Amino acid sequence: MSLDKAIEHGKEKRKPYHKSKAIDKSCRNHGGCPYCEQNRLYKFKKAEDKSDFYFKKNN
Repeated sequence: MSLDKAIEHGKEKRKPYHKSKAIDKSCRNHGGCPYCEQNRLYKFKKAEDKSDFYFKKNN
């Protein structure tokens, strides 16, 4: 069933994108826009900073 036919018969179940995902294609999952990437990688950058701090402190 093609996408047009599915929409016509009410079988399309995908939800429309909201917020920034609707505006910019790069904001979708695993996207590369700086804001989304920073939010996604926050805990890894935090852990990296912490390990760098302890490494510099002990050497």
